[in-house]
Amino acid sequence: MPSRNNTHYKLWKKWLVVGILFSTIAGAVYIYNSWYAYKTDEKYEAIKLAQAAAVLIEPEQLLTLNADISDLDSTVYKTLKRGISEFKNQNANVDFAYLTKLEDGKLYFMVDSEQPGTMGYSPPGQEYDEATEQDLLPYSTGEALLTDPLTDRWGTWVSALVPIKNPKTGAVIAVFGVDYPAAYWKAETYRHIYPWLRWLFA
Repeated sequence: MPSRNNTHYKLWKKWLVVGILFSTIAGAVYIYNSWYAYKTDEKYEAIKLAQAAAVLIEPEQLLTLNADISDLDSTVYKTLKRGISEFKNQNANVDFAYLTKLEDGKLYFMVDSEQPGTMGYSPPGQEYDEATEQDLLPYSTGEALLTDPLTDRWGTWVSALVPIKNPKTGAVIAVFGVDYPAAYWKAETYRHIYPWLRWLFA
């Protein structure tokens, strides 16, 4: 017949396992909620930053551009180029900023933040033939979005895309894009939850 002490030990061991299991699950749920809240906040801030820049772009000026090489001599193009380049330079985590135009189902660069002769430079009228459904979505929905990590010839990016509309018709005439390196995005998320991961698995 088992002794009372042995029964108590087994009962204590059982509740200890239950307690550890409960703490682990509770910790994992907390970390997930913290991660989700952080991603939501970061998404909001990225879109908000892109919208703040896009609101400074006058739709009427965009309507004067042809989205081809002839725009290089346009005062409007030069002004937009200078402004978009400055936006990128003032935001260290941004790798590219640009305006695109949808025409006949194809996406074309209008203006970008990069200087001629650099690897990332896209002249006006260059087709972005790696466009995904997410890149095209703002043209159909008229809503800003933050993409999933998407890969093209320049790298893998998380992009904030903000539609710019014709004030008279409401039609989307261009999209302002801001590219963040996906590696930066993942690193920031990991940095935020790392202390909690250490606590959970300590």
